[in-house]
Amino acid sequence: MTEHKPLLEITGLSVGYPSAPRPAVEHLSLRVEPGQVAALVGQSGSGKSTTATAVLRQLPPEARITAGAIRLDGLDLTQLSETRMCGVRGKHVALVPQDPGSSLNPVKRVGEQVAEVLRRHCRADRRSAARQAVELLDRMGLDDPGRRARQYPHELSGGMRQRVLIAQAVATQPRLILADEPTSALDATAQKAILDLLDTIVRTSGAGLLLITHDLAVAAERSDTVYVLHAGRVVESGATDDVFAEPRHAHTRELLASVPDPQAPVRAPAPGSGAPLLTVTGLSKQYRTGWRTPGPPAVDAVDLVAGRGQTTAVVGESGSGKTTLARMVLRLTEATAGEIDFAGLDVRAVRGRELRAFRRRAQIVYQNPYSSLDPRFTVGQIVYEPFRALPARQRPDPTEVVPDLLTRVGLEHALVTRRPRQLSGGQRQRVAIARAIATQPDLLVLDEAVSALDVSVQAQVLRLLRQLQDELGLTYLFISHDIAVVRQMAHHVLVMRAGRVVEAGPAAQLLDTPRHPYTRALLDAVPRGRRRGTATTEDRRTPAR
Repeated sequence: MTEHKPLLEITGLSVGYPSAPRPAVEHLSLRVEPGQVAALVGQSGSGKSTTATAVLRQLPPEARITAGAIRLDGLDLTQLSETRMCGVRGKHVALVPQDPGSSLNPVKRVGEQVAEVLRRHCRADRRSAARQAVELLDRMGLDDPGRRARQYPHELSGGMRQRVLIAQAVATQPRLILADEPTSALDATAQKAILDLLDTIVRTSGAGLLLITHDLAVAAERSDTVYVLHAGRVVESGATDDVFAEPRHAHTRELLASVPDPQAPVRAPAPGSGAPLLTVTGLSKQYRTGWRTPGPPAVDAVDLVAGRGQTTAVVGESGSGKTTLARMVLRLTEATAGEIDFAGLDVRAVRGRELRAFRRRAQIVYQNPYSSLDPRFTVGQIVYEPFRALPARQRPDPTEVVPDLLTRVGLEHALVTRRPRQLSGGQRQRVAIARAIATQPDLLVLDEAVSALDVSVQAQVLRLLRQLQDELGLTYLFISHDIAVVRQMAHHVLVMRAGRVVEAGPAAQLLDTPRHPYTRALLDAVPRGRRRGTATTEDRRTPAR
């Protein structure tokens, strides 16, 4: 039997930066076969995205490929001129990036953006490209594709925007698709839909897919082969089932041990301590779509009770109203109707000094610490920032409180003079947590606070949050689309859909025996490892066009 040629073959690839003490990628080798999915997994900073940008020859100007070859159908891309690479990118190799919010032009209709790919690479005329763009959006599963084509990116949900990016990627029927964390910011149902779509494209077109992800459950469920990257090197590779069933390398075992178990027992109920800290009754928010036209409610008559020292999780799809609810609780967004009682304080009625006092008692940790930390400030300045709102005579000595706060969140004092860009993702999130607890709040709102972190760092931050809750008696309002993480953190759960609470109750009861069909759909969409009964590697290796 004649051995077939791989679609993508990387051999001995090294990528370096002049200012870095070691290569970002070192002696990396991997293969992607036609009609197959190869997963590249590893922690943040392990070199996954550098590998993808090297394949596309779109590394930053200061980066250099110092060794190795990148062959696409036998053609070494490292030896091509930039002019020839422009003919390869988009047409033969396509990228599905992580963040559709920053990858789509906000002032261009999405149909025009898909049509532009067809005009540039397939020489389609304007009318034909517009028609094909609508057809592609229809193939991607967007409802009413003609109307969606006329909309702007901000008018679409996160899952819809990701489908637009996939439409752009597959418009030219590329031989190779690079998907760089394509579902990390999506809820479980949207994630499943996007991964099903990519799987169908690979299976029916014969294209190869390099899936770059820090989500090992996704890699286990969706890939044929897996490459585990650590500090720029592939430390383990092979058939996905074999690698994850019997990992040989210590780093692979460490990653697998950090993966949240979607079927693990939920947290034991915390002991009650009198009246609840937060009681929300009939809270609603309605935006206007025109000068006088009210739109559908973003949040509709939500009730919520958060006990002192406990975690109340709010879960649901993107656009379900989770973040809007959290912002109303903190008075960052004004509610249209309803009541917010915080330890006897009418939050909607307070103004001035009372509002400032409330905000010292209720803090938030955002999803992306890089965008929520001032890039000009040092770590010490960021952590001390909340105290600057106090009168000068009430401000504590920064040389005393900053080291204590950094120690509490597990950071070395040596980091005090660094800026956010000099920290890892996990370190940045710890700085954000240190800033949030600086004023000794009673309530901490965690808005997707671990969803952007790789599994090992995520596990560390979750342990830190549980430890701080036990030590400080913090109450958490935990906003998340990750059911497996919610099982580790929550005592009580609310499930939101289209602005309304469809089910609520103790975490053990709701997550183990859900009553509402929507809750069951969310739980069923959680990746659980290799799906038996899917197409085999041989079945999926269909001829390419």
